[in-house]
Amino acid sequence: MRFGQNNTASAAAYSTWVQKASGATPRYNQVSVAINGKMYVFGGDSGFQYNHDLWEYNPVTDTWLQKATCPATLVGPCAAVVDGKMYVNSYRDFYVYDPATDKWTILSACPKISSGGRSMASVNGKIYIFGGNYSGDFITSDLWEYDPQSTIWTNKANSPVPLVNQTAVGINGKMYVYGGQTGDKDWRITGCLMEYDPLTNKWTTKSYGPASREHSAVVINGKMYVCGGLYNDVYVKGMHEYDPATNKWIQMADAPFVVGNNSAAAINNKIYVFGSANGHGMTNSLWECSISTPPSYTVNSPSDNMTFSEKDTGFIPRITISDIDNDTLSCRYYIDSETTPRDTKTLTNTLAAQTVNFNSLDMSTLSEGTHTIRFEADDIGITTPVTKTVSFNLDKSYPVMGAVTVSTTTNTVTILGSATDSFTGMDSNPYRYTIGSEVSPWGNATTYTSQNNLISNMMYEAKFEARDTVGHISTSSQNVYTKADVPDLAVNNASSYTLDVSTSDNNSDSTQYQISTNNSSQYVTQEGTLTATPVWITLTNKKVTVTGLSPEQTYTFTAKARNAENIETVAGSSVSGTTLIAPPGSPANIIATATDKTITVSWDASSGAIGYEIEVDGTVVNTDTATVYTHVGINSGTPHTYRVRARNAGGPGNWSAPITKSTLPASPDIPVNLNAVPLSTSVTVTWNNVSGATGYDIEVDGALVNNGPNTNYIHNSLTPGTHHTYRVRSINPGGKSEWSGYVNTTTLLDTVPVPINISATPSLNSIALTWDKVGGASGYEISVDGVAFDNGTRTTYTHSNLAPGTQHVYRVRAKKSGVASEWSAAVVSATLTNEFGTPLNLKANADNSSIVLSWNPVANATGYEVEVDGVATDNGDETTCIHNGLLPNTTHTYRVRAKRDAEISEWTEPLAVNTFLLQTPKELTANSDETSMTINWQPIEGATGYELDFDGSVITGISETTYLAGGLEQNSQHEIKVRAVSEGGTSNWSNALIKSTKFTSGNVPKVSAIAKKTSISVMWNKIDGATSYDVEADGAVTSNVNALTYTSKGLQAGTKHTYRVRANNSSGAGDWGSVFTVSTLPQGPVIPSNVVSSSNMTSILISWDKVTGAEEYEIEVDGLIIDNGTGTSCLHKGLSPDTTHTYKVRARSVSGISEWSTPMIIKTLNSVQTYDITSSAGEEFDLILSGSDIQDLNKYTFSIQYDTKDFDLLDLCGFTPKTDTQEGDIYGTDITVKQVAPGTIVFVKKGSAQSWQVWSGIVNSIRLRAKHDGPAEITYTIQ
Repeated sequence: MRFGQNNTASAAAYSTWVQKASGATPRYNQVSVAINGKMYVFGGDSGFQYNHDLWEYNPVTDTWLQKATCPATLVGPCAAVVDGKMYVNSYRDFYVYDPATDKWTILSACPKISSGGRSMASVNGKIYIFGGNYSGDFITSDLWEYDPQSTIWTNKANSPVPLVNQTAVGINGKMYVYGGQTGDKDWRITGCLMEYDPLTNKWTTKSYGPASREHSAVVINGKMYVCGGLYNDVYVKGMHEYDPATNKWIQMADAPFVVGNNSAAAINNKIYVFGSANGHGMTNSLWECSISTPPSYTVNSPSDNMTFSEKDTGFIPRITISDIDNDTLSCRYYIDSETTPRDTKTLTNTLAAQTVNFNSLDMSTLSEGTHTIRFEADDIGITTPVTKTVSFNLDKSYPVMGAVTVSTTTNTVTILGSATDSFTGMDSNPYRYTIGSEVSPWGNATTYTSQNNLISNMMYEAKFEARDTVGHISTSSQNVYTKADVPDLAVNNASSYTLDVSTSDNNSDSTQYQISTNNSSQYVTQEGTLTATPVWITLTNKKVTVTGLSPEQTYTFTAKARNAENIETVAGSSVSGTTLIAPPGSPANIIATATDKTITVSWDASSGAIGYEIEVDGTVVNTDTATVYTHVGINSGTPHTYRVRARNAGGPGNWSAPITKSTLPASPDIPVNLNAVPLSTSVTVTWNNVSGATGYDIEVDGALVNNGPNTNYIHNSLTPGTHHTYRVRSINPGGKSEWSGYVNTTTLLDTVPVPINISATPSLNSIALTWDKVGGASGYEISVDGVAFDNGTRTTYTHSNLAPGTQHVYRVRAKKSGVASEWSAAVVSATLTNEFGTPLNLKANADNSSIVLSWNPVANATGYEVEVDGVATDNGDETTCIHNGLLPNTTHTYRVRAKRDAEISEWTEPLAVNTFLLQTPKELTANSDETSMTINWQPIEGATGYELDFDGSVITGISETTYLAGGLEQNSQHEIKVRAVSEGGTSNWSNALIKSTKFTSGNVPKVSAIAKKTSISVMWNKIDGATSYDVEADGAVTSNVNALTYTSKGLQAGTKHTYRVRANNSSGAGDWGSVFTVSTLPQGPVIPSNVVSSSNMTSILISWDKVTGAEEYEIEVDGLIIDNGTGTSCLHKGLSPDTTHTYKVRARSVSGISEWSTPMIIKTLNSVQTYDITSSAGEEFDLILSGSDIQDLNKYTFSIQYDTKDFDLLDLCGFTPKTDTQEGDIYGTDITVKQVAPGTIVFVKKGSAQSWQVWSGIVNSIRLRAKHDGPAEITYTIQ
């Protein structure tokens, strides 16, 4: 079999044949059509018998059913379907059959119809009848159109080739006429294929198919399938497919039988072929042919000759595919000559086009060069896959850099560069330039100059980048400095000794300058001094203050700059400035005089001064030209500090040394609540303390007595029954009060004292007692745990053979002349439980594999034993030990005891300790600036994170071994610890790291000083975060001073000295403070003489003679220097009884300060007082108890002790009208009695004074009655 031109195809469709149920009568030349899923077979020739029966075949049930017979016998019919009806033509007969009604209807015949061999097709709802032959051998090319709606026939354009015995089908609005015979009398079989377009009424010749006549043709999925036929009088089995979209023919698999003169219909993509003539007769067989069409696809990606790089690690190969048969498809792809696909995809529902995204292809795994990707797709019916191959390129090479050069000016950077790429070539915009933060767009220029105005002498990154077509970027980068700008100097802010030299250039802050003066003979240093050696310096805020200049002199400056690459500029223009006149010296002879409300300060005029300023308690006041200033509106008795400086056109001079002056106190008030408490031979006079008083005078029976600061006075050695008169006045440096009113009293007309100061000293098996001897006592009795016995005259007793840890009670009383005192207050003491003690403060510090134990040493212990998890070991005399080799997260128990010779203490309480899961972090460090701190530590194996203890706040969720703590205070100190964390637990906290932030620039110590004749003590304010200080004294530096003061000794009187101070912390040293100049004092006044004292329990009064020429006095009280103003006495109050205090005094005048007086050591009176009382048997008296200068009165306890053989208790408080004898609150008073026992009374007093007030006055009045004639003692204790 031959084909016409252009009829080759890339793949053949696949067909399968199945024989179905046979029809009624064998026949050929019948017609078949498909309507609503069923095939209708009409007419045909059964051996020169023309049939007009109609049969319906159901493919679902594979059964035949006879339908209505056509009214006429139609010879050589042709048929087509419109709107579900079959139209049949034969010669001039034309019928329509409606399956819905099973009826035939005759229609109007075609005006001109051939005698036979015609074909019919339906297109766009209309019937077209073509070809055939007229009256014998004449073959026609006529085409007639029938409209079923209007029933009108229309003659259309003749075809270019006349045909007979051909087939016709309608596809996509066009009619295709194929095969048959052509010619005049010599009919020739042809493979001619013509397309008719009803819209244009034109014919087009298409690709020739196999030559055939008397065949059948059907349409499936827009393609025409031609089955069987007759060629050269031979019936054939061939099956061919024509695709109008490609104008190509595809040869299908042959039918399994000869199918000439057959009829066919297409139902559900299957062809049903019925009847035929095969050269041996006719047949009624029915065959079903299933058509499988190969899938159709396009390659979306990659496109042909597409270029990739190794960065394309996730390239997705992609195709779009569909199958007209809706078959399940298999798709895959290969690289180069691979036989195993890289990926395979299986698709269903393929009727509609689907996009297939294969697994990604990592281009970096392929070699550089050209590669192919081969796609394959097939379905079950295709023996050969549909293959498409695409070439692509892989470029792994980066551009090769040419020469890259960089040049600079003071404000620009220029880059010149180029590059090449030998494989895929350079990008169309291959170059990009970066200068600092300025980034150019990609372009093709080989040079670029920065567009921004750059800072002079500033480092910028100059980066040149080149890229190829696949995005490979090669980089050349270097750091360059712009050139320095020529300095533009100015001179400002002239003073007597300084000039400010500044520049307004465009240079960066780090730029170095060389500034010269005096015709380049001198150069300005970093500190602003002048030197003969050329130096380069940096400027702060583009300025330097030149110091050490001479007053009233003109200086000319020039400067040049250099950048960080040491490229210098030319020298700029010179500028000049003139210093001011020298400022005046410090005013001398500063004198201050005071009243109770004002202080007047005066000083000598300074030469050349045009005005003065005085600093008053830190506030500067301008006095214009006045050399005197009066400070008014100030309180009496308050200190104030002053210093003075002169000024002229050159500015202010130095401050004078400060002086402090106090206003005089106001005269004190008259003492009140004056009481006299008589005994037989003495009278105790008390009064209330007067605020502001430094002492008191008492008039005793008309005689004036200076009582110092005491608010009580005891008049002794009196005769019983005598009358006495007293009055009191208060004094202070401001004057004396008026006298109080008189108080009159009479001494009483004339017992054994209770022993006092009983103490108990316990040991392991005994308790030793001691007490004070009672005057005149003939012996003592002691009560031991309630059993009394005679102790003879001994004032000691040892209670022996006691059990350790037992408690015992003791009382003592004295005997005299057969009379016994009351028992003393009970003393309770307990024997020791362990003489040299169980170790205390056992503690542990654990890691993940060890535990460190420590404890306090035990006095006199010679060694220790440690019990570790139940096993005791000797630890020698060490008080620490380490338990190593432990497992993480395990618990261990420890006890410790002390040893001494054969003695062993008790074990400590058991201490259970857990090891941690993780190792404790090590190498904890921190780097700080002024407001932040970067903390680092060693990583810990197994840790999933870390926690940071920063000043007590725990920061969690840290994943790295570094942490930035920001927003900190400047000069602040911080405590830092870290621990490791995992899901199972933590480590122990690391040792604490103490670290400070850096000092704020300019935050320097402010220095002041105290000058003496031979020494100077400088002091300064505390700098937060400082750990020590450096002091520069007269140019010599003393480092790491831990105090806020520093003293230079052995100096000459009246000599000048300079100091400056800087602070240190863990971040290093801060800036130096300003230079402070101070002079030692000139020779001053003499040392105060006749320094005397008087004291009571809570205060000490110091007084001395006035020193000629002295204006003020200072007193050192227990090491603290106090300005005493002009007063020659000082009252030290609020002291504890029986305490020792040290005092020394010195005088001060404008000429200096005297040396200190010889230290005086004074002791306050004992808080225990003994009263000797002589009375007669039956005599009643009031024991009036007082106290003075008591602060926090409610914290004190008052007690009296007496011998019950001497006195009977009548009333616990004489301040109330009723008699009180029971423990508890005394109604109507602030007294609470805590204990009433024979010979002992203990009470407390709440008082109304605030905690900061000092109280003096009568404490209580207790009424007693004497049991015998003669003397007796009562002991009064305040504690």
